[in-house]
Amino acid sequence: MDTLWLYVIEIIQFIRTGLDIVFSPLEALGPTATITGMALVTMLVAKTLTENIKTRRYKRLQSEFDYWYRIREEAMRLKEQDPEKAKGLAKDLDQGKLNELYYNFFIEGLLNNLLTLYIPVFSMLTYVNNTYDPAGLRERFGQDHLFAVTLGGESFEMGSVFWFLLVLVASYIVWVLLRRRLFPSRGASMEARQSGDATARAGETR
Repeated sequence: MDTLWLYVIEIIQFIRTGLDIVFSPLEALGPTATITGMALVTMLVAKTLTENIKTRRYKRLQSEFDYWYRIREEAMRLKEQDPEKAKGLAKDLDQGKLNELYYNFFIEGLLNNLLTLYIPVFSMLTYVNNTYDPAGLRERFGQDHLFAVTLGGESFEMGSVFWFLLVLVASYIVWVLLRRRLFPSRGASMEARQSGDATARAGETR
């Protein structure tokens, strides 16, 4: 066990040294730009991993979840408009199976995000907290905070961890808004296709 922990510590030190080498050029721009750049890089890496790395089981569960969710939505929509078609869709629905599918899909998604999102983000957050704490900022930049904000006559000093989280959250929000604005048809076409599949399934059932 002691040998294993030594290997873990060596790996952590190796990763920290690598991060120092990667982000050290940003320090020439000042502490705020350094932390901002690290947050943006973390967001891009996490988004790339999340969108491109998915287990086979997650993909299968996602496909099944989307299909049955559309079946359920279509049945609810047609309940008053076309009771017979809605009844045909309802025959395909197994509430117990749906609950099990929802649970498995949630757990698999959580595990997938743990590897592709939470571990990278929290690893970088730990690195920022350990490397750019007040003592680290003072050593590297000659000051123990990023910048100061004056509100109501009082001065508030911005710390590295808070600014990192603020930029990270803001960058995710901007990413989502830009994606919806630049690719609005992607989600709509997917929904239309899935709705058509559900309706076709109802026709087969009848």
